[in-house]
Amino acid sequence: MSVRYLGLLRDEARSGELTRISDDVVKDIHKGIYDSITSVWRAGGFSREFFKKYYKRSVGDVEKLVKLRIVKAVLSSSSDKESFDYRLLNGFNRVVELLRDYLSARILLTPDMAVVVKAARDLVYNGRLWRRGDIGSMDLFTAAFYYALDYVCPVKSFLIDSLESGKL
Repeated sequence: MSVRYLGLLRDEARSGELTRISDDVVKDIHKGIYDSITSVWRAGGFSREFFKKYYKRSVGDVEKLVKLRIVKAVLSSSSDKESFDYRLLNGFNRVVELLRDYLSARILLTPDMAVVVKAARDLVYNGRLWRRGDIGSMDLFTAAFYYALDYVCPVKSFLIDSLESGKL
């Protein structure tokens, strides 16, 4: 189990791009864990304590792998659409993009610093049904959440957009 995670971590660290981790690999890892748990519980005694320590170390290895993949995704490494975590890593990129635009004043904000957004899909927020195309405001955390899921798009600042395009 831990060897499998360390292998994935090593491959990820060596690769310039995000590596593809298929659903089959994840299923095999889960199967190995579940099979080990049943075997260890049947064996009992010292094997249970050993397995608990081994599993805890494996979780630490997985955490390192996940953090490395997030960092690579955020640093604009392209990810494989066939990887099991593609949409999640793409969501992190969108959150980074939103925070960049928020801090650099590229998006519109309300006087209380809420993000002005346009609904890309129908959604329910704050007890209100938003239809596609509706415009409103959300606090930064909520806007980041919905933007990562591709439910809203922040409204760009006209002044900054004009400045960047050379019209101003």
